[in-house]
Amino acid sequence: MRLNKQVLITLLLMLFPMIIMGQISGSLNDSIKLKELGVCTYGNNIKFNNLKDEFYGPLPDCRIGNYHLYSLEDSLYLLYPNTFDYCGASSYSCCSSYLIKPDDGSYIKLDEIRGFLDVEKSNIDQGIFVTEDYYKTGPCSVSIINQFTIDRAKMKFNKSKIIDFSHTKLNESHIEPCDYSNLNDFLKSHYAYKPQK
Repeated sequence: MRLNKQVLITLLLMLFPMIIMGQISGSLNDSIKLKELGVCTYGNNIKFNNLKDEFYGPLPDCRIGNYHLYSLEDSLYLLYPNTFDYCGASSYSCCSSYLIKPDDGSYIKLDEIRGFLDVEKSNIDQGIFVTEDYYKTGPCSVSIINQFTIDRAKMKFNKSKIIDFSHTKLNESHIEPCDYSNLNDFLKSHYAYKPQK
């Protein structure tokens, strides 16, 4: 079967920038690739996770929720599953982004960073990702916007940089002080963040 010259040229032109520039390619809900990586299942093909004890169970259905998958290299991916199974159900549950690599029908989690991935604020082509993280602290809530990159050689996330911090009173009538009304107090007392130098 011969390929039409025009089709071949079109394919090469589409692939050329990705090959030359090392561009990050992304997909949303690519059930074939997600199934290949063992992130979720599709249809009646039930597959179980590789977790232990009470965490062992069937993988979630690829059709429920949103799965953002970014191919960084042949065998390195950034996975952001915005689904009940990965993020939880409460209003202050939090998703994470995972750096993963394939492993015989499953994946190995190399690193994890907490926060809801903001695809619109991220510069995916430049490898700059932005997440927003929420914490409820008694009568208040805290929002932290982080920016991070990926160290492909070490296969891990670089330390995130906090680019915005906001504190909100959930109930204006409360008289007790909020636990973290400023960034320094939050950084001193929260395990997921360390003071930045």
